[in-house]
Amino acid sequence: MTDTSAQRSLLRRTKAHGESEMDGLAPEMALSKAILRSCDKDMDMHASAGQCKSALLSLPELLDGLPEKGLIATLDGADGALGLVCLEPETLSALVEQLTIGQVLPSIPELRRATRTDAALLGDWIGEILQGMVGELFEAAENPAAAIKATAVYDGYGFGRLITDPRPLALMLEDVSYQVLDVETAFGEVERKGRIMIAVLDRAPQPETENHALRAQEWREDLSATVAQAHAELNAVLHRMDIPIADLKKLTPGDVLSVPAQSIAEVSLEASDGTQVAISRLGQSMGLRAVRLSGPSATTEKTINEFADALSGAETNLPELPGPVPEGTDLEAVPVTDPPDLPKLPEVELNETLDISDLDGDLPALDDLPDLSDLPDLGGTDPSGPPAFAEEGTPSMLEDLPSLDDLPALDDFPALNDLPKIE
Repeated sequence: MTDTSAQRSLLRRTKAHGESEMDGLAPEMALSKAILRSCDKDMDMHASAGQCKSALLSLPELLDGLPEKGLIATLDGADGALGLVCLEPETLSALVEQLTIGQVLPSIPELRRATRTDAALLGDWIGEILQGMVGELFEAAENPAAAIKATAVYDGYGFGRLITDPRPLALMLEDVSYQVLDVETAFGEVERKGRIMIAVLDRAPQPETENHALRAQEWREDLSATVAQAHAELNAVLHRMDIPIADLKKLTPGDVLSVPAQSIAEVSLEASDGTQVAISRLGQSMGLRAVRLSGPSATTEKTINEFADALSGAETNLPELPGPVPEGTDLEAVPVTDPPDLPKLPEVELNETLDISDLDGDLPALDDLPDLSDLPDLGGTDPSGPPAFAEEGTPSMLEDLPSLDDLPALDDFPALNDLPKIE
């Protein structure tokens, strides 16, 4: 780390190696033991402990002592508190080499800042050493009460997110005192030395209080007002490509890298952490290179398109139902819609013979009807029509009846004058 006033302050307030003001194991020694244990267990790498220091720093002193390169990331606490973890460039390179090629090389590579890939590789490992440190403190305590007191400040923290630009940390972190642990470790058989530093709030997680929500709201409002005045950095990325390491080593000044023509219209605007914000088109304005926003980010547009495709592909046969008629509406003015068309029913031929072979046998037998063969013929050709008439208007069916000429003549009816008149 750079030799600054904060670092000198740290040295003045540093405890001796292995010493502690409390019973049990010193926190910096617990961190060193957790690092050595995790290197051996999780990375199969030899490591040895070096100098261990601890200090109580204010936020400005903490930020002044951060390394210019290496890895800086936040630590997320259980109660919403934020801390920091820093790996010096030598520590970062040693750990990445062990995870990727299985050994720490004798030569130290060029010092650099951490990338998102480095954070993905080391995030879980950092979380492991934090939990291991809390475990070491708990086991070394003389009794349960002392264990709770020893671990209260450090318990509950885990790896948060990579910080590529440390300037916003002054807004992100609380302006309070921080417990800072600084541990030197030699990594690998070549014993490449590097430092690991963690900083957490100098307090245990606070219980919820009645005005906690109010204080949190005020803090969010103050933060929002401050962030609104902060500088936002956007990077315009024209194209990304993957090439073999062998070809990368052969590149010299003047070599041409081919960029697809469509990349001009698909320039990606990205935040400092690599998050894509929008898509833009490359051009110029007033003699300077410029980009014009052309749409949302690819991720957002893909989500919108997938949602639209899902809606357009949905099928439904349900008819549209009208909404309820408001009270007081003139019903005569309400339009009446025609009912939906019903499916066409199959045509039935009335002259077809009805097949009742599949009916249940519940019909009564009709074989006891009398013989009607001696009934006279009613004449005519159509059984359903009227009988045919013979000459002089006599029906042909009455031609065989006997004559009634010998019937006696009827006398005059008697007078019926004495009968009462019917009104």
